[in-house]
Amino acid sequence: MSMILSSFRNTQKPRNTSATLAFHQFRKDKDQEEDVAATKKEPIKVAIERIDGKSRAKFCVDGVKGFTVIGPPRDSRPEAVCDGCELGRAYVAE
Repeated sequence: MSMILSSFRNTQKPRNTSATLAFHQFRKDKDQEEDVAATKKEPIKVAIERIDGKSRAKFCVDGVKGFTVIGPPRDSRPEAVCDGCELGRAYVAE
């Protein structure tokens, strides 16, 4: 039985150290940006209110105090839900 000893030497071509350092710095910066963005997320709530037989969407952002948008009165609940979705899309796009 024979034993193989490893010398832990890199026999491959040497890497470009400046490119490797730049890559790791980029990944570190990107991870930090993602962490900051994750802490700034604001929960969005969309509720459907029923008033006098009509439905309307109520859009609220928890992180912004006093920010509420109320959609127009609709005859059916599905129409009000669509209004709430559009309000949410418009807020996220801005």
